[in-house]
Amino acid sequence: AFSDAIGHFGSSGRGVLYAPGYVDWDFALLKNFQIGERFRTQIRGEFFNLFNHTNLGSPVTYTDYGPSIFGHIYSARAARQIQLGIKFMF
Repeated sequence: AFSDAIGHFGSSGRGVLYAPGYVDWDFALLKNFQIGERFRTQIRGEFFNLFNHTNLGSPVTYTDYGPSIFGHIYSARAARQIQLGIKFMF
């Protein structure tokens, strides 16, 4: 089904190969503080990929490197990232 044929690539239809699923939970916590009448402060924490789920990249295609590594996965997307910030508003 995936061998090289004259004039086209195999006899399988389009869209028969799928990449692994993608799971991403982003979460943010923030707290606003009033300082006097004119000033405010905001403290926030943002979490990207909160549960640190491994999201694999797409498989290698035949046209990229040839049949010996067709379908293998050699990459992954970013792991958990945490960002903290303070904002002062006047």
